[in-house]
Amino acid sequence: FVLWGVLRHIFVTQPLWRHYAEVLTVTSAPHLAGVQQRDRDAHREAEGFAEALDLGAAI
Repeated sequence: FVLWGVLRHIFVTQPLWRHYAEVLTVTSAPHLAGVQQRDRDAHREAEGFAEALDLGAAI
């Protein structure tokens, strides 16, 4: 299974991403200068992360 995954990555996934990167055209590129990361949330605990794991279903 590992060999199959490696071969698929080399001969299928990588060529697809290479093709995508070569033919990609970004329109309205000057507008990208206005994109910013939002400020960090003030939460100290990992709210939502524990809920995403759904540990209660495993018990």
